[in-house]
Amino acid sequence: MTKYRRKFSKLGTVLALAALVGAGACSSDSAGDFASETPNTGGGGAQNNDWGSGDEQGSWDAGTGADDDFVPEQEEDFEFSAPAVVGEQVYVANETLNSVAVIDSRNLSITTRQVGFRPTGIVGPDAERAEPSDDARVMVLNEGSNSVSILETGDAAVSPESVHTVKVMANANRIAMEPTGESAVVWYDPASAEAGDAAGDLSSVSVVRNGKSFQISVGFHVRSVAFDDAGTRALILTDDGLSVIELAQVDGDSIALPMQVVPEQFSSTQPEDLEVLMTRDGKWAITRSATFSGVVLMDIDADTLHFMALPEIPTDIDLIEGDELEVLIMLRNAGKAVRASVPDGFRDAAAALNVVVEPVVLGFSQDIGYDGGVPDVGYDVGGPDVEYDIGFPDDIGGDWDAGDVGYPDDSGYEDVYDPDVSYPVDSGYQDVYDPDIIEADGGPGEDPDAGWQGDVSSGSGDVFEGDASANSDAGSSDDGADFPTGIDGFSVVDLVVDGMGAAVVSASGDTALLYSTLNQEKRAVLYDLSADSGEDAQRALAFEKGVRGALSDKSGNTLLVFHSKLDGPVPPNASPADPEYIEHSWGVSVVDVASSATRLVLSKKEPGQAVLSTPELDANGDAAEDAKIFMIFKAPLSAQDSDSEYRDVLTVNLRSFRTDSFRVPSVPEGLGLIREAGRVYISQRHPQGRMTFVDVVSESRQTVTGYQLNAGIE
Repeated sequence: MTKYRRKFSKLGTVLALAALVGAGACSSDSAGDFASETPNTGGGGAQNNDWGSGDEQGSWDAGTGADDDFVPEQEEDFEFSAPAVVGEQVYVANETLNSVAVIDSRNLSITTRQVGFRPTGIVGPDAERAEPSDDARVMVLNEGSNSVSILETGDAAVSPESVHTVKVMANANRIAMEPTGESAVVWYDPASAEAGDAAGDLSSVSVVRNGKSFQISVGFHVRSVAFDDAGTRALILTDDGLSVIELAQVDGDSIALPMQVVPEQFSSTQPEDLEVLMTRDGKWAITRSATFSGVVLMDIDADTLHFMALPEIPTDIDLIEGDELEVLIMLRNAGKAVRASVPDGFRDAAAALNVVVEPVVLGFSQDIGYDGGVPDVGYDVGGPDVEYDIGFPDDIGGDWDAGDVGYPDDSGYEDVYDPDVSYPVDSGYQDVYDPDIIEADGGPGEDPDAGWQGDVSSGSGDVFEGDASANSDAGSSDDGADFPTGIDGFSVVDLVVDGMGAAVVSASGDTALLYSTLNQEKRAVLYDLSADSGEDAQRALAFEKGVRGALSDKSGNTLLVFHSKLDGPVPPNASPADPEYIEHSWGVSVVDVASSATRLVLSKKEPGQAVLSTPELDANGDAAEDAKIFMIFKAPLSAQDSDSEYRDVLTVNLRSFRTDSFRVPSVPEGLGLIREAGRVYISQRHPQGRMTFVDVVSESRQTVTGYQLNAGIE
């Protein structure tokens, strides 16, 4: 998984389309044939509040027993795209003409604003997360002139003074904006650099605010940037940890020291092995790793850590943001899901399970971000697997408040075994085989697959010593694993389907889809998070294909599930009903949460971006129109490979499950919702720029082409 995610739909989308500028020609599209989202960032996008664990690197020995090699879930994060739109205006950067086209979606009129040299990324406020500020701006990263152009919005956008340009750090190639549209963060991402590009500073970012630019030193190698919903805090994930920038306090160049996201004894953990989630208020970070059996809760304001020891390496974590903030932890081998409220339930459970655990060494070298006295933050800055409700993806630009890189005594993590603390009987944290421990509750000796047994140390010394049977208030599950009981805000759920290692929680926090990405697993579980715990809260699902990931609508009523496919083409002469046809086709399924009904939609091309149109509800809770999904397919790398099916756009009515499609004039490259206009825009490949606007209700279409030619609108 590579995701610094905050699954609040992942932050905005940038409309950075080269060659879309000037006035153009507009035609009405009536006939239709048929047939991972960009974040609110430019030049690659950041804003995926989930920074990633290196789950694509094969399987690691987690130390849970010779027969229990840790195999990571190959989870992919999908998201509904959010447009770079302010009100009813769409902003498009033109790298060739050094300009930005401002398209009015009501009448398709176009104005052009000159910006800096080679604009490559454009960002705007995210109305889905916050009300745009009165001072909201659109900002454009000009890579060719090491600058950011700040554009006025609304009626002021057409005045000559509507563009103001400031210098930023040299060779920056990424930009991310906080939700209210007042501030942006710019940085250099080596993964986004092209061959021949000059290298930038790996240990600093530029903050653009109030028409000025400031240089902020952070940890080494910025992985992602994220923001809280209020737009007051930027969270910067680096190889050295999490740096916090209080945006309102930035009035000059400064330093934001990184804070560790894992305890000191896990400081050798590679950033690529971490998944970090951030809450929307920017106050809490939750981290798991492929190298230790447990989860870490970070109090960002206090710079303290709380480590919850677990019987096995968690395969996924997700935030539940319903009536109460919780974390959902997946234990695939044990067939369980752990729920802990944040912070109280987590901290109390961490104290009850307080044991010393050493990381499992995966054969990697020490991370350079740990040297110099600055502990590694534990975020995978190169991967968006940091689930930050607010955006701490590896590429999210977020600013965490810098603080003491050390950890206070009350961090919630004990470096030394405490004989007065209760420990799970068969936690598997002992370094030496002890027959008395096994006989105490028949744990690992009777169930070698329970996930608790085995040496989880790196072989560097004792992991756990003492009387492990001293835990008098631990609850014992059927598989021999012990968990504390009687803790408010902490529960362990036995899943009705074995092998579930990944989860996605609906935006409403009411429902979770539990699944596995391994071995083309077709089974899944719908988990009602608002119901009492137990099997009654779970419903087993069976899809026709394996699962890669899923999206939820805002209300939590519908899920869009993305499926995997087997390599190779569809066998000749196979019919759509044949298993071989289905297995070798791309597809998505729509799931009605209330009834558990599913509908499979197969396609010849790989699904790409999707945008969700959710109507506003009246006083009675009724909607005037149906919610819909618009989805495009991943464009081929080469225009020569663009057959007509790449131009198809799939629509799904979330009430009736009806699916339709239409074809746009050119291959789509991005899409987004213009909520105030009730339209979806679809940007396409074209030498002079092309964009199609689709009415959400009627699906009637108009296309604007040739902005550079100033051809006018037909």
